[in-house]
Amino acid sequence: MGLFLKLDNWHLLNVDTGEQVDGQFPAEDLTKTIGSRWAEKFALNRKNGILQFLHGETEVVSFTATFHKKHLLANIERDIVILERMALRDRLFARPPILEFWVGDSFLNMRCVMEPLTISYERPGMFGDLRYAKISITLRKFSPYSVEETGNFDTRYHPTKAGDYLEMLAWQEYRVPLLGVELARRHPQIRLAPEVGEIVKLPSIEGMRRAAIEPSSIVFTNLSARTDTPQKTLLRKLLAARGQPKISKILQG
Repeated sequence: MGLFLKLDNWHLLNVDTGEQVDGQFPAEDLTKTIGSRWAEKFALNRKNGILQFLHGETEVVSFTATFHKKHLLANIERDIVILERMALRDRLFARPPILEFWVGDSFLNMRCVMEPLTISYERPGMFGDLRYAKISITLRKFSPYSVEETGNFDTRYHPTKAGDYLEMLAWQEYRVPLLGVELARRHPQIRLAPEVGEIVKLPSIEGMRRAAIEPSSIVFTNLSARTDTPQKTLLRKLLAARGQPKISKILQG
């Protein structure tokens, strides 16, 4: 019977140190919060608003843990001290301790960090010892972060007009014409000179910082024409930005 009673308890393991606290009693008011943030925008003559995803919300689990001194020699202070360490900055790693939390047979399991604890103490026993405490525990899901991570940084969609081509769009958006090569790589169905009305997805500059540019465009080949062309205009801006005005003589035809 006692074995089955233990299966509904909660457990917290400090992954860094191996310290573990096992609940004496089942977690009280155990709740899990998960979701996303949305913005709703309304437009003229629209009955319903347009929902736009803003960002995800970190998964949070909260509960109340009860510790009770069952006999004279029992020590509930040890578990409370370990919980306090789990809520403090780890000096060795200069970050919060990484914890593993699970309940029962792991129907609820989460790699997490602990938010500030709230500890409610009962008055000491006749010998001055701690007999009873209630602790409010909130755990926030831990997701490792790496600068190598890639995400969806798309910020806007550009419907092309007559005379648009990818290098010119890259110049207008990022002031880096050679990023037109990266735009071409991301839009294999679109030529360097898109047709009117084609949609070009323009990521934010953060989404383009790691682009490995290997120039392959022939957009600058039409430089011998006597008239001023968009290609000449773009090359003139590019050479001026690079501080090479002497080369601009090729623009004179």
